Amino acid sequence: MIRSLKPALALGVAGTLATLAVLPYLMVLQAETFAEIPLPLPLLVLAQSVQSMLVFTVMAFLGLRAAASVGLKVPLIRGWLRDAEKSEVPVKTLLLSLLGGFVLALGVAAIDPLFGLPVPDVAKPAIWKGALASLYGSIGEEVQLRLFLMSVLAWGLSKLGGKRADGTTKAWPIATAMVLAALLFGLGHLPTAFAIWEPSVLVVARTVLLNAALGLPFGWLYWKYGLEHAIVAHFGADIALHVVVAGLS
Repeated sequence: MIRSLKPALALGVAGTLATLAVLPYLMVLQAETFAEIPLPLPLLVLAQSVQSMLVFTVMAFLGLRAAASVGLKVPLIRGWLRDAEKSEVPVKTLLLSLLGGFVLALGVAAIDPLFGLPVPDVAKPAIWKGALASLYGSIGEEVQLRLFLMSVLAWGLSKLGGKRADGTTKAWPIATAMVLAALLFGLGHLPTAFAIWEPSVLVVARTVLLNAALGLPFGWLYWKYGLEHAIVAHFGADIALHVVVAGLS
């Protein structure tokens, strides 16, 4: 339990900073909502910081515990906290993950118009705000969707005959959890989609499929290399969408 506390706190801090980083982006897209909040901005930031620190730390702690029981890892963060000088950084696979996420997101953006939905008439945040928002997607969403949700689902499924005789976890609980987390990742984007388009089967299909197309490789990277690779890939994807594609539109 103590072994998971330090990385949970570190991820709690990272998640909190990422939450603050996305605020300028949200304040453009949800200007009316922010205008109705009866708090001065400094108090809002403080309240959001306290809430985010608590939520991310608890989710990270539970996720780390579940991950350890099924063989999922957070190797770099654990290594840095244990002994920063001796921790080796797999630069090649991290860069490939970053590039892979970037290219995959461009592919998703290219497929999006094929669904035939009208171009949304929404406010366009400045590019630097999109870059900051990418930190929330990569850190915040990966802590929630991969470290917490995928790990807990894998842990639960491993209790249903998903363990080998030697105590290690079979592949199917992790693979199933990876797919479920990716689908829930897509479903989690439906409120935003419904705020743009009228709810319909097409909108649901488009939102779930395109987001799951990103969530699946993020989950696979978490499974094969560790959470840090999923975070880096997600960051590359969000930079592609919120900076490159947004800048060209």
